[in-house]
Amino acid sequence: MSKKVIITLFLSLIILVPILSQSVPIDDETKSILAVHEKRIDVIQTDLDYVWVIISAALVFFMQAGFMSLEAGMARSKNSINVSIKNLTDFVLGVIGFWLIGYGIMFGKSYHGLFGTTDFVISLENPWVAAFFIFQAVFVGTAATIDSGAVCERAKLKQYILLSFILTIFIYPVFGHWAWGSFLHGSDPASGGAGWLEARGFKDFAGSSVVHSVGGWMALAGVIVVGPRLEKFEIDPKTGKKLKARKIQPGDMRFVFLGTFILFFGWFGFNCGSTLAATPDIAGIALNTTLSACFGCVVSSGLSWIFHPEKKIEGEMIANGVLAGLVGITAGCAFVDTAGAAIIGAVSGLIVYYGTILLERVLKLDDVVGAVPVHGFCGAWGTLAVGFFIRDDMLDGMTRLDQISVQALGVGSCFLWAFGLGLLFYYLTDKFLGGVRVSEEDERIGLNVTEHGATSTLLELANSMDQLTRSGNFEGHAGVVVDHGTEAGDLALIFNKLIEKIREALSESRRQQNIAGEMLAESERQRELAEEADAKLRRNREESEERRNRYINDAGSLVGSVIEKTEGIQIGMSDTSMVTSEMYRSSHQLADTLSEMLRSLTGVYDKVHEVDEVSGTAAETTSSARHTINELKGITKDISSMIGFINELAENTHVLSVNSAIEAARAHEAGKGFSVISREVAALSSQTAQTAGNIEDKVRGISERVANVVSSMDRITSIVEQIGRLNKDMLRIIETNESYTKRLESQSRDNIKVVDTVNSTMKKMADEVSSVARIGEDVRTGLKKLTEE
Repeated sequence: MSKKVIITLFLSLIILVPILSQSVPIDDETKSILAVHEKRIDVIQTDLDYVWVIISAALVFFMQAGFMSLEAGMARSKNSINVSIKNLTDFVLGVIGFWLIGYGIMFGKSYHGLFGTTDFVISLENPWVAAFFIFQAVFVGTAATIDSGAVCERAKLKQYILLSFILTIFIYPVFGHWAWGSFLHGSDPASGGAGWLEARGFKDFAGSSVVHSVGGWMALAGVIVVGPRLEKFEIDPKTGKKLKARKIQPGDMRFVFLGTFILFFGWFGFNCGSTLAATPDIAGIALNTTLSACFGCVVSSGLSWIFHPEKKIEGEMIANGVLAGLVGITAGCAFVDTAGAAIIGAVSGLIVYYGTILLERVLKLDDVVGAVPVHGFCGAWGTLAVGFFIRDDMLDGMTRLDQISVQALGVGSCFLWAFGLGLLFYYLTDKFLGGVRVSEEDERIGLNVTEHGATSTLLELANSMDQLTRSGNFEGHAGVVVDHGTEAGDLALIFNKLIEKIREALSESRRQQNIAGEMLAESERQRELAEEADAKLRRNREESEERRNRYINDAGSLVGSVIEKTEGIQIGMSDTSMVTSEMYRSSHQLADTLSEMLRSLTGVYDKVHEVDEVSGTAAETTSSARHTINELKGITKDISSMIGFINELAENTHVLSVNSAIEAARAHEAGKGFSVISREVAALSSQTAQTAGNIEDKVRGISERVANVVSSMDRITSIVEQIGRLNKDMLRIIETNESYTKRLESQSRDNIKVVDTVNSTMKKMADEVSSVARIGEDVRTGLKKLTEE
């Protein structure tokens, strides 16, 4: 039909509407003219419907470019070509499979509401069927390409295409028949029949579940079987358990947002075109679609900004928020009002944010583009939300609770069917068809090269940099080739400068290594010296310990001898005290009997002789005591000599400990043991010196007391000698003249005082000697303790 005819028909309608609105009689000729125009208007409407469906199909087809751009931008550059090829290949093969098998299973005459049995390999006999097929074929292309982004960067192309083909010919068409089975032949069982979910009142206007959830659940099965990218998670080296998820930056966020704009644009064909007719309902559907997308973007972006450690909005959340809102409203875009569309979009933004966290942090799954949260989770939410927000006039006689129940049934059935079969087919392909995942080496190089032999300037640069860094030969390599005037060339220049810095660092490292080797050799030499010093120190310590014990034993023996001599002195003093006491009594008797001596000179003479003998005995006893005290002096001199030797030994030991500490400090870590030994030796020398000082103090005290005893003995000797002289004088006086008797009596009285003095002195000497004995015992006890230590 030409443009002129269409314009003429529109002008005719403008002219006829006012005329027909007037109540004028219409003749038969006018009625025939109007009938002809009505037929033409129906033809125009039909043509418009065809045009609208094809245009919408073109918009949905253009979404493939959006998916390709989004996924290529989210993936790293070394895999962008592979992602692009997958997006084109799964669509091409998907259309072929859908034409051969999938379309008939989805829209053929229903077998008990489970799957279609007719309309395989459709032809051009019915133009509407052709238009309808084109529209549904681009839908299946959308479903097939969703899991491409989820498993990109590590999935083999052949295995992925096979799984995508299974999705288009079986998984997607069967569930599509359950929800949309009557779209081609109607719901009358005689002519076609509805799917079992559709018959229960299930509503999914443009495919939140039929298209997006099916693709999303297939993607979930894929990321489970294929596993995460190599660098995505920190791995516990002991248990192999996945730990914290790492952020892998997208290859190019510009492509991500370009793809988002394209998808947003194509979604008008996706949702509005699902009317399958050019009607005014398109406007409301377009409005709801726009509102939901915008609210989803705002909520996900806001959550990203609020919870980001640095209060920044992640670009991925902006893009996925838009897509989440679009997926969420797809099921109910023709059934809800604008308020419902806004709420559905906002909740979709919430779901995509926390769904991404759930997938990465809790389930430890790696979904590169966020296909599972966007299409799986938000598709399920959008389908269920129809029951909550559907307008009352759209319930078709059902209660809202009934609508919610059947929507929940559809969501659950979609998950069990798509995820269950997806997991099964992924597992079987991985098990029996060579594995779904590429090798670790291929993944590191990138699928552009390993799968397609494709490269780029940046990729060549990256490979050159990777080969150079892996070889580690920075000194013998001139660097990477610089393509001047390009971004890759600028990167190459920077990399070559880095290589130069690495060369300098390696040279400095070798120099430091040589220095470290010399230090290590010196350390080894110091360690050997320290070991020798340690052995020498141990020998000296053993010798010192032996000499110390020997001298302590000798000192103990000498102190024991001192104690024994002191005891002998004490006994001698006691005897002398007894003699002086006897002399004291005898002198008293002499004084008392002077009168009798005057009367009997002979008796006096005998007594004088007795006194002379006693004085002789006292002189001998005093001489013996003096000899013993002189021996004690000699012993104290020997002890002092030994104490000097012990002090010298302690000083030498202290000097040796200081030398050992110095050697230990030089040996650093190897000398820690010598440092401990030196501290112990220093402590021992200090203790020995202290003990020797204590012994010296006590010996000094003994010497002082012995000196006092010697002084007292000198006085006793003088007194005894005086007594002898007096006795001789007395004998001469008695022999010569008895007239001196009275003088003798007086002198006897004086002698009594002298003897009393001698007796008192001897008692004091005995006390001093006892004190000396106690000091000697203390010295012996101290030596025993020193020996035990």
